[in-house]
Amino acid sequence: MSGKRHGLGVERKGRWIYKGEWTQGFKGRYGIRVSDISGARYEGTWANGLQDGYGVEIYADGGIY
Repeated sequence: MSGKRHGLGVERKGRWIYKGEWTQGFKGRYGIRVSDISGARYEGTWANGLQDGYGVEIYADGGIY
C-alpha cells in the first residue's frame, strides 16, 4: 500500500485517539474517536478520513446525537 496505513490501527493526534480501520492512509469504514480530555466520542462509519454515514456522537455532558 505504498507505506500508507491499511487495516486496523490506533492513532493519537493532539487530544484525540482514533481506533479503527484504515483504508489507503485514511480513516475508513468503522472506527471510534475519543477525546482523552473530555471523554467526548464518536462511534461510527468513516470515509476518506471523515465521519460519514451512520454513527453516534456522545458529548462530554452526556448528550447524544
